[in-house]
Amino acid sequence: MADSRRVFVQMASTQGSQVEVSAPVMAFVMPTDSWLSVVNEFLMSCNDDDMEVEQRPPGLLEGCSVLHASSLQQISDPASCEDGKQYILCMNSDDAVRLQKQKLGDSSGSGMSVGSDTLARESIALTDQLESLEELDYYFDDAGTLRHCRTNQAVYELMSDERRAGELDEIVKAAIFHIQMEMLAELAFKQAQVPLDPLPGEPKEARSSIFLTSDWRSNDNLLVVVNGGRGAQPGIWSRDLLIQEGLELGSMLPILRRAKTSKFAVAVVNPSTNNVTIGNDLFPIRDNSSPDEHMLYIWDNIISRAQARNVYFLAYSFGAKSVLTLIQKREEQVVKRVNALVFAEGAYRLDQAATTSSVGQFLRQRAINFKGDAQIAVGGHIPTAEEQLACSCLSVGDLTASGPSADGKPSPSAPTAA
Repeated sequence: MADSRRVFVQMASTQGSQVEVSAPVMAFVMPTDSWLSVVNEFLMSCNDDDMEVEQRPPGLLEGCSVLHASSLQQISDPASCEDGKQYILCMNSDDAVRLQKQKLGDSSGSGMSVGSDTLARESIALTDQLESLEELDYYFDDAGTLRHCRTNQAVYELMSDERRAGELDEIVKAAIFHIQMEMLAELAFKQAQVPLDPLPGEPKEARSSIFLTSDWRSNDNLLVVVNGGRGAQPGIWSRDLLIQEGLELGSMLPILRRAKTSKFAVAVVNPSTNNVTIGNDLFPIRDNSSPDEHMLYIWDNIISRAQARNVYFLAYSFGAKSVLTLIQKREEQVVKRVNALVFAEGAYRLDQAATTSSVGQFLRQRAINFKGDAQIAVGGHIPTAEEQLACSCLSVGDLTASGPSADGKPSPSAPTAA
């Protein structure tokens, strides 16, 4: 669609003295749309409905206010909606004024008082915090390598510079945001928050994001994708892989595109996000406070509700360990529903003495691991790894020698779409 702009929207409302702000959702607007059409698009995205402008109650859309999430400045022109930015939809002007006063730390005249901790936690902290790659002056080149716009320096060259660690963190966050936007827009994923049932008094931020295709309940074939490693988020295999290898090997996009072409439903889980920091306090995510706990929660509350007769797992590194725990804890269910498991650099050791023989048999029959090995030719079995993992383990060759020689960087193994 010509000049269609992809934005993110939150719905704000006030309940007593508290500001309630929904999780961001994606919406598409055109600068040539009428303002009421833009407001209705935001409302449809937040409510997940398909009501047209003329179907809304008279005056509803006219009474809404839209604020830019970072500045809380009110906008009323479709052309003011910038691609990739985040906005807050207020159902009335009072909510908009209250948010603006909170931003300024001024609650006089509002008849209420909201503490700064509540504000940061309930409202502004959930909005436009992430800068885009463009704003940070970085981009993905045609080969998928993350580079600086002006110097063309590859981001992986910053990894050894401790002075630029903070900058690197912001770049990686923006890159992950870029990848997740592609998942939502190009591949039509939906974002969900776990646990699914927030409790009263529980911090709203104490949840983690997973991504599901819209047919996850109904498709006969469901692929569950599990990342692993330091700083891993849905959409990437690991932080280091993304920096060193770029989009092709560091992100899940090639695999997810292949799954879409093959008509698979997909669930991208999030085992590495187990707590959140709010102010100076660390809050564990209920029922998801460890990778193993997260995997069990996903099985019990997501996969068990899917109709898929054929469930498949694709897991990288420590993600394979969480899958193993799932097999051990839900053995009867998993054996019935899971057809195959593919691991890349699977990082676990099966304790034969503490595991039923049927788990070992299941792994030998339905699991395979791919691992870099300089001593064993591509496609050859790796006996030591097969003993450790209790499944077939094939070499993908010497990964340190396969990377581009001009870069002089190692090339860690990751699942590919080939």
